Amino acid sequence: VGLCRMATMGLSDKLDARWDSVKRGMTEGLGSSSHSSIFFATHPITAASARWPFQVFLTIIVAYTLCSGVLSSIAYQTHANSASLGPFQYFRLETRLTRNGSTGEAIWSPGVSDFGIIGPSGCTGNTALIHKMSHHHEEQLWTPQDSFQIGSSFVIGFSTPREMDGWYLRTASQGGSEGADPSFFTVWATNEAPQIGDGSCGLARDGENWFVDATTIEWCGATWDRVGTPKWRYTAPIQSLFMEVPWWDLLALLVDLPLERGRLETFLLKPAWYTFHFWWILPHLFIGLSALLTVVSGVFSNKPIAKYLPAPHKTLALGFGSAWLSAMLSACFTADIPHLVIEVLFASVPLLWQAVWCVFQGPKFIFGLWGFTLLDLAIWGALCFWMWHSVCVNNTGLIGLIFSVGIPIGRQRALWLSKKLLRQDQMRYEGLWRTLMANKDGVACIEHLTKVVRMIGLDDKNYCRQHNRLRADNLPPQLRAKSMSNAAPNLAANPLFADLGRMYLQGRPDSNSQVTSCNQLYAQAALANLLLSERVKVWAEMSQGMFRVDSEGSEGQKFAKWRDIKDDPNMVAKVHWTHMKRHGRAIEKLLRSYQNSPSKLLDISRNSVIFENMTHLTNCLGIIVTDENVRVERLKNRLSPDYDPEETEGYRDVCINLRIINKQAQGVGAELHICEVQLLLLEFAALKTFQGHQRYVSARNTRGT
Repeated sequence: VGLCRMATMGLSDKLDARWDSVKRGMTEGLGSSSHSSIFFATHPITAASARWPFQVFLTIIVAYTLCSGVLSSIAYQTHANSASLGPFQYFRLETRLTRNGSTGEAIWSPGVSDFGIIGPSGCTGNTALIHKMSHHHEEQLWTPQDSFQIGSSFVIGFSTPREMDGWYLRTASQGGSEGADPSFFTVWATNEAPQIGDGSCGLARDGENWFVDATTIEWCGATWDRVGTPKWRYTAPIQSLFMEVPWWDLLALLVDLPLERGRLETFLLKPAWYTFHFWWILPHLFIGLSALLTVVSGVFSNKPIAKYLPAPHKTLALGFGSAWLSAMLSACFTADIPHLVIEVLFASVPLLWQAVWCVFQGPKFIFGLWGFTLLDLAIWGALCFWMWHSVCVNNTGLIGLIFSVGIPIGRQRALWLSKKLLRQDQMRYEGLWRTLMANKDGVACIEHLTKVVRMIGLDDKNYCRQHNRLRADNLPPQLRAKSMSNAAPNLAANPLFADLGRMYLQGRPDSNSQVTSCNQLYAQAALANLLLSERVKVWAEMSQGMFRVDSEGSEGQKFAKWRDIKDDPNMVAKVHWTHMKRHGRAIEKLLRSYQNSPSKLLDISRNSVIFENMTHLTNCLGIIVTDENVRVERLKNRLSPDYDPEETEGYRDVCINLRIINKQAQGVGAELHICEVQLLLLEFAALKTFQGHQRYVSARNTRGT
């Protein structure tokens, strides 16, 4: 009747509309779960986006990434329109490793025939390197006032301090000198005049690894600042603006100079705009904007406007995916700088991983987070070892590690708290079970029940899902013709199906078609529940089963045998019949435990029968199994000695999943709907109090099930 009223009011699709809104981003069904448990639900990102701790964390991410992106752009403009380094008056190229592997005192010369700096003109001392800039600074074709070689160093000096945007060198001019070419060198600068003296201060350094260098050193009476190496990357601009760190991150990577003698090689510090923007700016902005939109979606998740906002997990996936795509563009445009390409290709792998994992969010989200963390830590550890010969840790990986460790710890704490909430109830249930097992008659009855269950041949491992009827029009021609001939008498009763060209076979579930509609599921359950209630009364009467009745204010609970009260309308009205599962709880289970699959909801229509002893309970089980009106699909014998009581915190019963298959059920289309019937002993039923149920709900929410 209720469903018919909803249909006449245009609300027949209300449940599916509600469920669709949840899948799109509404956080209904997860609001009562603990913070750690939501990450093991079907929609962990969606659920987390509505929690204030996660919103605060995302807001910090938004602030950092957007500020980093904006400040990176400002830093680029600042460095692009000004000199890179300086001004300095003296510059020195020091060879630390040669092509033939010589280091330290084994290096007797810098291995180059010329060395100089590139100024704002983009020119060497006699050649324009950047033609579009050279005509603005023709007067600045800087030629060193002084230059000389000493030990492994090539030193140049100017009359006044000069700014630099890079440097150049020429390989040695004499033939056979290829082995002495520098494979790694350091460029130093100072404003203090070096005191060469007898030249001993300029001898090559020994006893140090070629890749180990301080940012400043003392050499020939002057303090020199390190300003260059053969290869470099760029520091996070947000650091270079707020801390005293250079924009250029000098690397300990080798350079392979050409074998051609006297060949000019240039090293320009300023990056091309695409090299910098596509890796150091745009990815920050993409992730920051997606995190901002996720926060907005979370804040308004339970408001009507939520249906116009994208799902949080898709928003984050788009942000990470866009960041990865931007990184790929940077790698393509920077193909002529191999070490930057390698960094971008490897460092962007965690971005792609997280983008994919955000799309396919689910209960295993924590594994995706661990994958992201381990990838980031491993990749950056390897990159750091390659670039600097030392292992380092990326901040992103550290944050991921904190979450990867913290969430499981929080989850275990939630499980411990849930068990603590139910510990007293579990002790009472286990005490009842020990009492039952201490009695020989009780043990005999339990063993008899176990044998009966074994004879039935069903257990809790049996596959059980809500399925649709099999459609004859989808069968092969021969089977279709036979099925339609058998179903022909029913066509007059179902003209709509005939008009639609559909022929459903009563009582035949389609194993390939599970129920996906909550409306359909509850419509079936409403009809099946009416039929189930009548069968439960029959079973209770035949097996001396009892139901809970109104205790009329007296302490404790009251139970009455159905055969004693069935003819008394007043007592029948006091029976507490089990209600159908609430819509909200059904959505909770779909999100928390059932991976968004309505076909796994097997207890929307449910009922229970209570017995004074095991004999009556076992008799009822036999009556149900042999009842031609029903078909038992699955049987869980929690009254077995082999059952692990930890699964239900000590509570025990016999749980039956069955279908009503009589003509009435077939006539209303409910013969495939699976219901649940619990058979339990009076002692266990007496412990199921309202207060106990409240504790169970609290524990259930704590562990997020």
